[in-house]
Amino acid sequence: MSKRLRIESRWHHVLLSAIIVSLSGTLMAEDCPQLPPLFADPHVTQGQVQTLLTDVRKQPHMTCAPFDLHTVKCTSEADPVVFIFTMPGHPAHPAVSRGAVLWNGSTACIVRDGYFAGDEMAFRGWISNLKKYDESVVNQFRSRH
Repeated sequence: MSKRLRIESRWHHVLLSAIIVSLSGTLMAEDCPQLPPLFADPHVTQGQVQTLLTDVRKQPHMTCAPFDLHTVKCTSEADPVVFIFTMPGHPAHPAVSRGAVLWNGSTACIVRDGYFAGDEMAFRGWISNLKKYDESVVNQFRSRH
C-alpha cells in the first residue's frame, strides 16, 4: 500500500469509526461543536502559516505527505485532527485547513476550519471543496451501511 493510501485510510478510518457510533445522528454543521481557533482571524500572515506547518510536522506521530495538487496532508495515529497545507503553485497558497471529528452528545460531526494569507476567494473555494470531500466520505459510509 502506498504512503498516500495509508494516510487516506487512516483519515477514513478515524471518520468512519466515529460515524459508526452514531448512524442515526445528524452531521449538520450547525449542530456540531466548533474547533477552538488557532488564530484570532482567518486572515493570517504567511509566517503564521509556515510556523504552523513547522509545528505540526514536529508533533510526535504526525505524518505529512502530498495529498492533492500542491497540497500536503498531515495526520496522526494519535489525534483525529487532519491538517492540509497548500504549497507554492496552489491558488490559495499560503493557506491551511484543519479538519476533525468532534462530538455533539452521541453524534459524530466532521468539522473544518482554515486560515489564509493568500487570495481569499481561492481560499474559500478550496475550503468549500474540502467540505464537499468530507460530505462524500460520510455519504460513502452511509451508502455501505
